[in-house]
Amino acid sequence: MELPTVVAVVIAVVSLLLNIAAVLISKSQVAAAKSQTEVQRQIHRDSSQPYVWADIRLNPDDGATLDWVVGNSGPTVATDVTFRVDPPFGDIHPLTSAAIERMTNGMASLPPGRINWWRLGATYDLMKSTGPQPRTITIDATGPFGALPTLEYVVDITDFREANVHPDGSLHLLAKAVDRRPSAKDVSALTGALHRLAEQRADDSSIGE
Repeated sequence: MELPTVVAVVIAVVSLLLNIAAVLISKSQVAAAKSQTEVQRQIHRDSSQPYVWADIRLNPDDGATLDWVVGNSGPTVATDVTFRVDPPFGDIHPLTSAAIERMTNGMASLPPGRINWWRLGATYDLMKSTGPQPRTITIDATGPFGALPTLEYVVDITDFREANVHPDGSLHLLAKAVDRRPSAKDVSALTGALHRLAEQRADDSSIGE
């Protein structure tokens, strides 16, 4: 075979290999672009889904009772929401028992940002047993893109044992305290405290001069 022919064949083979490599690279880039698009689409879906949860919490007003709390921390409305507790709580406030039974059958919707509280009972009643009291919470709901994955986790009432009681208080409790008619002893103590405070401030002012 003459040299020009050999050179032509080599050039043709190299050109063919380069074309094949270009096609493979192009397909790889298309696949990567599709994968990235799907990832971005999934991120958008996940960020737009409701996040429904349930918990047992110390009551923030008195710190001595436990509450059943459910909420939606996501940005969209959750529909067809069901909460199941296994085993059931047992001897709890009757209104809360009725509410939990209703949640087991399903709630029509739970808007974003909503948090609802129900009283379970006093901590000393709910934690009389010294052993563990695990309860499995199972949550199902539907978001704007269809059914959400089933959420299942365990909470234990005895986790609150030996916890410090630190009520936050509330304006409602303050209003109740103010509304209560004070006794003569209360008025006398308050008057004395205000008088001492006024004297202290007067002394501080004279020192500052």
